[in-house]
Formats: sequence, structure tokens, C-alpha cells
Amino acid sequence: MQQIGKILSSWELEHVLCNTQESAQEALRDKIYDYWLIDWTLPINDGLDLLESFTNAYGKPKSSILLIVAEQEGLVLEQARKRGISFTKSLRKPVTASVLYDVIVQDDYGSDYQELPKLNYSTGEIKVNARILVAEDNPVNQLVIREYLEEYGAEVVLAENGQECLERFQEADFDLVLMDIQMPVMNGYEAAKAIRELNSETPIIALSAAVMLKDKQTTMDVGMNAHLSKPIDPQALESSLIQFLPLDKVRLNTDRRISEHDKTDITGEIDQLTTLLPDATEWVDIQGLVEQYTKAEKVLQILVLFAESSERLVNQIKQNKDDIDAVLTALHALKGASANLLMQSLAEQIEKLEQDINQYQLNSSNQQQVDLIINQLHYYSNSILKANLLLSEKKVDSIEQIPDKRIFSLAKELMSQLEQSRFIDSEFKADFLEKFGINFGHEKERTLQNYLDMFDYEKALQMIKDSLKKGKRDE
Repeated sequence: MQQIGKILSSWELEHVLCNTQESAQEALRDKIYDYWLIDWTLPINDGLDLLESFTNAYGKPKSSILLIVAEQEGLVLEQARKRGISFTKSLRKPVTASVLYDVIVQDDYGSDYQELPKLNYSTGEIKVNARILVAEDNPVNQLVIREYLEEYGAEVVLAENGQECLERFQEADFDLVLMDIQMPVMNGYEAAKAIRELNSETPIIALSAAVMLKDKQTTMDVGMNAHLSKPIDPQALESSLIQFLPLDKVRLNTDRRISEHDKTDITGEIDQLTTLLPDATEWVDIQGLVEQYTKAEKVLQILVLFAESSERLVNQIKQNKDDIDAVLTALHALKGASANLLMQSLAEQIEKLEQDINQYQLNSSNQQQVDLIINQLHYYSNSILKANLLLSEKKVDSIEQIPDKRIFSLAKELMSQLEQSRFIDSEFKADFLEKFGINFGHEKERTLQNYLDMFDYEKALQMIKDSLKKGKRDE
């Protein structure tokens, strides 16, 4: 129970620890509690005896009752049934922070704040005609959310921090805002509060990996409408779009069907990825990623982005190894990215490490865990980059590459349009970006796409000019 007390204290939840039946009865006489956590293996009476005596003394409690059991869970449940003793849920030892979080945070928290349900249809079965502002600083999470929303047909505008989100919101009309909580410059709470001072109607949905009760209260206070857990579940995202977008902005895509041919293609994509990443099934759910993104090349593109961003975060940890806030910020970003890319084991390791650092500060023990995770990330990144190189070599062998001279003529046409602030045809833009990535690298391609999507034509123009100058020098 002492460990549970430490977890509750770290969440700033008021609680009372009782070592005896007498002290528990004394605590119950003073106030009403939302939850009772009762250990079945008590020194004198077992937890069922204690619960039965409380029920006889005070009547059936309105609190949620969590019975903590070790082995023999089935025996305990059978005894409770025979004796007519009811409780809300049983928790098996050891009770971890994540287990306790799932139980407590999933409870209702007022009618104004909504935990979004999952719907019974799969990604892509809705069509959206809406403009959505996404505030998210992690490039992997940006890409994942953007992929989902654009598959639905939404127009997506990205902001890398709360301040940028506020500026984007003031520049155009949006039907929905998806707001990350932990961001640099201005966090999600501050941005949502500022938006609410300008607009009380546009729905704002919080994005967070772990929202405690106090955090949920804060999101309500600043005017957010609901919470969407990270990693993003596509069905929960679909549910939020249906629930919060205007009726004329979203509809079911009844024309979408998955054929047997599509399924065969997906199997082929899985085989291709497992060939490129032979040991990846030990650390990432390859099948799950292919089911989400369909093509092996797209999955690998996202994994390469993860490798590149994780290296930057690892460097941040190394350069600030004694700064607990910097280390936790980097770990939080790594956890979110790994969870979004279905690297469940890595995400869970980082979560446990975060909890340990929060509880015990930085020490030699958890520093070793940090080093272990860094080594894992180096290994994963190297595997991903090698696989990407293999795929690039295969593409060179199997398809005719566009000559460099072609990218110069396309760039000249695009720069002319940018200088005149003209509308860029979407097909032309996609064609140019593909060839730009082949000639100058996919990281530059993603950066340029972001500039174009944000209508930051000045930066886009400068980037194209700089790339072309380097390309001419390399010829």
C-alpha cells in the first residue's frame, strides 16, 4: 500500500492510508471517499471480511471499490459471489501506476468533459470536409495525425507550439482544434485559454499521453471540450470528428470497401517490410503499421522520421543529462512517438523510467536505464536507416530515375508561382515534392511540404533556391 500511496501522491490526489480495520473505520467516519482500495491479504481479516463489516456498518457504499488480490483471483471472486459481497473491480498485484491510472482516470469526470468512445468501424470509413488545426511539436506525431486526417479528406494546418497555434487560429477559420498539452513556447492549456478569449464555439480536443484528474480539471477550466489519448487510436479519432464537427462537414464513406485483392497487397507489403527489417517484429508491430498505412514504403518513411527525430532527442538527453526537466521532456516525446508507431515495449519502458525519475529524481540506477534506452534507440535507428537504404537501392534498380535537369525546370516553374503568391495546383505540388525528395532527400522534402502547406512561401522559395545551388555545385 505504501507504493500505491506514493503513486497517488505523485498525481496530487488526496488519499488516506490505513494499516488496520480500526484506522479505516475512523477515516470513513470523517469524510466520503470516491474510491476504496482494499487489499485482500490483510493481517487479521481478509479484504472480503473488511468490506462485509463496512457494508453492515455503513450500508452499501456509493464509492468505487477496488479489491487488490494476489494469486487465486478466481477463488476470491467466487467467495465474494457466494457471500453476496460486491465490489467495482479487482486489481492483481503488483498494482502499477499505469494500471491504477487506467482504473481511476477512465471513471466519469463530469458531463461537460468527454472521454471519446471508440466506434465499430475502421479507419477511412468517414469523409470529412473540414479545416482542422493541429498543435503538436513532435514531428512523428504530426505525421501520424496528418496521415489520418488527410485520409478522411480534411484540410490540415499544423502548428509546432501553442503560440503558433494561436497565430494560425487568428489567420483563418477552423472547424476543430486538436491541441497537444506539452509544447514549447506556449503549452496547450495556455493556447486553449487564449483561443477561448477569441472564440467560444470552435471545439478544442486535448491530445495527451496521460491526463490525471487534476489535468482533466485544468483542461475543462481553460475551455477544452474533450480528451483524445495518445497514441492516437483511429477509431477514437473518427469518433471525435463525428461528435464535434458540424453535421454538414462529416459523413460516412459508404463507398469504401476492402477487397480480397487489397488484403493480398497488404500481405505483400508486410512481407516486404519484414525482409527489409528482419528482426523488427521483436520491437515494432509491423502488421499493425501496414494495416494503418497500407504501403511498406510509407511505413518506412514514417519510421525514418522516427529514427531522425529520436537521434535529436537522444542528443538532447546527452547534452542535458543532469537537467531533469530536459531529460523528462525528451523522454516524453520519445514515448509518444514510439507508442504512435506501435513500439509498445519501448513506450512502456520509457513510461516506467519517467515514473521512476519523477519519484526518485535522477540517480545512478535510472541513469543506467536512460543509457539502455539510448542504446536501443541507436540500434532501432540504424536498422531503419539501413532498411531505407536497401529500399532506395532497389528503387534505383527497378525504376527509371528522373534526371536532375527535370527538377530544375520544375523548380523554375514553382518558384515563379511562389514569387507571385499564386495558387499551387495540388497535383503539380505533389509531383514536384516527390522529385525534390529523390534529388535532395526526404527530410528536406517534408520541410518544404510543411512550408507550402503553411503558405510560408518566402521560406519555401529560399529553401528551393538553396537546394538548387547546392545541386549545381555537386554536378
